[in-house]
Amino acid sequence: MDALPPTVRQELVMNDSQIDGHAVTTYRFSSTESPETIRERLAQHFQAAGKRIIETTRGDWQIISTRSHNGATDTVQVRATPRGSEGLATHWRRTSQSEARSSDAANDAHFSATVLRWLPQSSRVLRQLDHQDPGRRAGTLVALVDDEPGAAASHLKRRAQAEGFRVDPSLGMPAQGAAWYRGGAHASGEAIALSRERDEVIATVSRHRDATAVVLHWSRPQ
Repeated sequence: MDALPPTVRQELVMNDSQIDGHAVTTYRFSSTESPETIRERLAQHFQAAGKRIIETTRGDWQIISTRSHNGATDTVQVRATPRGSEGLATHWRRTSQSEARSSDAANDAHFSATVLRWLPQSSRVLRQLDHQDPGRRAGTLVALVDDEPGAAASHLKRRAQAEGFRVDPSLGMPAQGAAWYRGGAHASGEAIALSRERDEVIATVSRHRDATAVVLHWSRPQ
């Protein structure tokens, strides 16, 4: 993020992720300078650009936000560490219709055309994100289904295997070590790792009130 001082060490976390009609870019950063110094430099940068700023404090975090004339929003939260400070910087901007169409097309080709077909017809999609992580294209889908967790997991695996995916424990799944994510007749959920050539999918299926929650995270190296 340009607003951060040049001495700050930045790491891109999420680049132009498409969320509810906005493109979101997030950076993680650290610095040997204090949070107060970082906040003051940010305030000077935004004020010099003629932007109105809002400052607040929540627990250990000092937060500064600003909104541009085009509706874009920048928010930086910073807190103290033993060596200086750390934080997150997020830039939100509303996507244009052409960008939205482009994103939808990419999403259909690389994400919806695969994992959406794995869900039962009764599924209710709550959230679908399409984004580019450093070195990877990725997507996340959250849905509720009426089936019990075991039936939903079996349905998902059958559909995935029909499209050439295989269960792949080598991906590493910490959740599989938890008893309630091991699957089986009496389990309340299951974690599933699947792969096909360069494509990887991590799925979790678990009880959620009166339904079953399914979270699918898909990724592919770029």
